[in-house]
Amino acid sequence: MSGFGSNWSGGKQLWWHLGTTVGDKMNVYIFVEKSGMYRMNMGITTAKDYGMFDLTLNGSKIASVDGYSTSVAYKTVDFGFVDLKAGYNKLQFTITGKNASATAYLVGLDCFKATKVDESDITLYEGEDEMLANATVSAGSLRAQTMTGFGSVWSEGSQLFWTVGAADNTLSTSITVSKTGNYSLAGGFTIAKDYGIIELYVNGVKVGTFDGYNTSVAHKISDFGTVTLSAGANTVEIKLIGKNTSATNYYVGIDYLRIVEK
Repeated sequence: MSGFGSNWSGGKQLWWHLGTTVGDKMNVYIFVEKSGMYRMNMGITTAKDYGMFDLTLNGSKIASVDGYSTSVAYKTVDFGFVDLKAGYNKLQFTITGKNASATAYLVGLDCFKATKVDESDITLYEGEDEMLANATVSAGSLRAQTMTGFGSVWSEGSQLFWTVGAADNTLSTSITVSKTGNYSLAGGFTIAKDYGIIELYVNGVKVGTFDGYNTSVAHKISDFGTVTLSAGANTVEIKLIGKNTSATNYYVGIDYLRIVEK
């Protein structure tokens, strides 16, 4: 790619071509030595014959990308903060279509860059601790539940467990920060066959939706993007809006909320 500029690392790209079409998949793997939160981005090629694709990381979607541009160019796609496990992490590209002006479905990958976030920059609000301490609910009951019997991924080995039997109910709590600013927000949740669907609100603003259904008990991290927090207490509302058609109840399990100042 050196003929198109100096942005491409090593002057080359991984070129996925020769008959690519909608639905085709490509897997690549990145290796890190330590588990944790990373700031991650990707360098790709854009051109008139490049397509659109979705990208998942270890099974969770992190981006939808349009590779079209009127001429060959370099583009950086920022994923923000992601969680990587020690060892190999799977990234899967799935071609989803092409821009109306694009002539083909090609994909060009230059590189992934991942920088580990210093643990001191991360603030965790444990569900069974800080969040439970000042939580109220419109229905049902709250308690700390030990999760060590299901694995070691739950922070402090426990969760905030909200047992409630119907939708249209709300759990209200708060998180406190010392400095006004923009923060990356994510949450660690329990998923299981009897868990419901929630919406998360911060200071009255909806930041995301999470479906807690899974065929077995597991842990899942959900990224809620960037939120603005004010110095002092900030309201957090978890609104139970329904359940997956396969779910058997409306339970909610919160391991933690996690913020990193941007």
